[in-house]
Amino acid sequence: MAVTASSIPDPIAESEAFHALLLLAEGHTGRIPPDRLVRHILSVTALSGFPVQRAALEATLRRLSGAKQDGLVVATAPSSGLGAFTT
Repeated sequence: MAVTASSIPDPIAESEAFHALLLLAEGHTGRIPPDRLVRHILSVTALSGFPVQRAALEATLRRLSGAKQDGLVVATAPSSGLGAFTT
């Protein structure tokens, strides 16, 4: 039997923390896919508990909201997705 990427369980997407944070993020991330943002939050807070993970998401959502209120948009971005962005 061949193993494909779709047949390998995704522990992050199956976690209770992922689903709880995804519910908080939906509708508040602008053009950023909510699942991508939640995955990032969980990856950088992997050694922390859920209260820290939730606080990190809430802080990120506040920053996104502030950027929207201030009319900030990305003017230029590196093609690789890594590097210097300008607003």
